[in-house]
Amino acid sequence: MKAMTPTAAYRRELSVTARPFIGGIVLAAVVIGTLVGTILYVAFSTGGSSDFKAGVTNMSLIAIIPAFAGVRLAHQNFIADHRNTVQALRILGIGRAFFTRHLLLQGACLALLASVSAVVLGRLLATPLFKVILLGLNKQLPDHWGSPIDVAWSSLLVLVPLYLLGVGILNVDKVLAKTGDRGAATVGKSKSLVGLVGLVLAVVNIAAGIWSMVTTPPGPVVLIFVFTLPFLAVTLAGPFARALARWAAAAIKKVSGWSAPALGIRSSETVGTTSRVGLATALVAIPLAGFTGAQTSLWAANYVGSQNFQTVPVVVGQDFRLLQAQEADGVCEEIGDDCRGVVYWQPSDFEAAGETSVPMEKASDYSLAGSNDHVIGQLLSPAAPVKTHSPFYPDFMVPFSGISSESPVKPEWGLPVVAESASAPDHLRVESAQDWVRHVDMDSQIMYGPHGDGTAGFVPTAAYTLLAICLVLAVSVMGKRANLHAFFSPLRLLGRTQGAIRRTEFWAILFPYCVAMLTALLVGIWYTVAVHVAVSGYPGALLPYLPPGLWVLFVLVFLGTSATAFLPTPNKDERGAEAP
Repeated sequence: MKAMTPTAAYRRELSVTARPFIGGIVLAAVVIGTLVGTILYVAFSTGGSSDFKAGVTNMSLIAIIPAFAGVRLAHQNFIADHRNTVQALRILGIGRAFFTRHLLLQGACLALLASVSAVVLGRLLATPLFKVILLGLNKQLPDHWGSPIDVAWSSLLVLVPLYLLGVGILNVDKVLAKTGDRGAATVGKSKSLVGLVGLVLAVVNIAAGIWSMVTTPPGPVVLIFVFTLPFLAVTLAGPFARALARWAAAAIKKVSGWSAPALGIRSSETVGTTSRVGLATALVAIPLAGFTGAQTSLWAANYVGSQNFQTVPVVVGQDFRLLQAQEADGVCEEIGDDCRGVVYWQPSDFEAAGETSVPMEKASDYSLAGSNDHVIGQLLSPAAPVKTHSPFYPDFMVPFSGISSESPVKPEWGLPVVAESASAPDHLRVESAQDWVRHVDMDSQIMYGPHGDGTAGFVPTAAYTLLAICLVLAVSVMGKRANLHAFFSPLRLLGRTQGAIRRTEFWAILFPYCVAMLTALLVGIWYTVAVHVAVSGYPGALLPYLPPGLWVLFVLVFLGTSATAFLPTPNKDERGAEAP
């Protein structure tokens, strides 16, 4: 038998196990490169919503942190997959520098692959990806995307250091120790400590929520309530997943016997996939808490602001939106004598400078102006303006800041005030002014000011962070799929086909993600109940809010992560064969 050099042995190990083991690091490179590419195509673009480009190129850089973690985790799994070969070479006296050198070379090749993905896939997926992310948000994509040449050189500047740093600082011996029995014991102790901290913060969240409902809490209590919501969700996710697994598996078994869904869900705790429910729940709960907090703040401000309006009928869109100023004038002319006049929202700088009409670029709020001297008095309550302060919404959230006694100047929107007997055109509706104000969240720009609510920047930030963290999840699942295949392989003795076993594994991976979304929704409802009681004084709840595009991304990435169950694993005889 011919003796092999360490380099030859290492290369042979890679060639034998390339198909089953290289998937994780290649997947990480392609996904990271594609995400970086879409960001760069926006960075070099022109046109589109004013805050979209800044939001994607500046704030979305936070996704670099989980992307870096994805690179490290993918290569840690790669080293663990080749444990036997690496340990054998270490016993033969091969130093860490040998492995570091080969991993750096491998990282450089993957950085080039990621750069190609940035140029090609980044451009192909930019339009559909951002259309999904901004679904239902009425934001405009760039008119012209960036140049592939600009994306090519800039992606290399980002990806090569990311890979060389992520791979270069890995210590092979520490990775092997971490993934061995001793490392598992250390991880178990860490998980116990994290679980205890999570339980304490969950109790703090419940106490802060109850305090908010029965008193007028200071602002810090509300902040504690909001920021500890994900910890409550993560703490509840584990027990909820175990209980729901037993119930769901029993229910499915009654209908279809021990089918792939029933067996996969029932085995999720035993096989260990339920351990991911905490991370998945945090992944859903963090953006859900942020967006739900913003939405409930808007609802609370609307509820308080509605007390400044009378019950006079007004004409609004079918979705309660204000009309464009010219459209409002046309509606008033069509209604005729039943129209009492139009109240306009015009850009102003009332809070800062007392100006009720300024150019849009200088505006910070809105002021009201009427088409006649009486219409504003018919719309607003004769009592002094209600300015109830609540820590659940900012002080600037008001339907209007000032009232102009002069004729309207370049107004943006109009609200026709009509008689009780008036009827609206087919595409519009007549509503009480108070009812309209309670739905003014459909026109959130009124409450946030002329320059928008920031969703064009915040939504892509949340989406990119979501995709990058899901990359970590996917790589983690791929690194443990061999154990998953081994756990379910005895099902062959019961006559299950390879496809049926893979479908069972798919459900074992997918179920914790379904529980994560459900748990996050329930905790979101708990938050809205506390806000509703604190603001209105009576029980109620709102539907937790997350932009539709983010829900679509959650579903896609969770399904894609679960689909890694269908990837192949190496045969032991393949790895044990010796070269002649």
